[in-house]
Amino acid sequence: MKPGTVLSKDAVTKVIKDAGFVVASFEGGPPPTVTAYTFRVTGLAPGAHGQAKKALAAAIDSPTLVVVDATGAAAVTLPSEKKTSEAALKDALAKAGYSLEGFAVAQWPAAPAVYEIDVPAMTDAAAATKARAALTGLEKVFAAEVYSESRKAVIRLNEPCSAIEKNSREALAKAGLEVATFRLTTR
Repeated sequence: MKPGTVLSKDAVTKVIKDAGFVVASFEGGPPPTVTAYTFRVTGLAPGAHGQAKKALAAAIDSPTLVVVDATGAAAVTLPSEKKTSEAALKDALAKAGYSLEGFAVAQWPAAPAVYEIDVPAMTDAAAATKARAALTGLEKVFAAEVYSESRKAVIRLNEPCSAIEKNSREALAKAGLEVATFRLTTR
């Protein structure tokens, strides 16, 4: 399907009937979403992002995703019916010795396309920052995470994209970083 395409009940019914089946019911609507709280964790020592992630995960009820990458970029997602606040996230981080800045709230797809990228030369904070900047600038990418200790990057898109590997490789090459492997994952 082309991006932005909407299936009508008549179109779906015709395709299914033409295939020899019967439509029992059909309800359209927007795809499910989660509420994403994005921010930057400050005060992280190199390699300490895992501790900040644990502090956030322990303080939030039923998160669907908690990430803090090597640059301090962070996201917490919750089912749309659940909420948290900037104050609650700040408190969780403060108890662990960190601070929060740049808070924003957005709706993300509940089932995004997630790609994992191996970047062997991403060995320090400077390379991680370059990789993150390159990847977040790509069309269709709504979130990027970089992990210099494992030399991996993760990007999230609304849906799979046939051009994303080529575009990611080119963007990272412009930043002086080569991609070893690129794969769609369920992470």
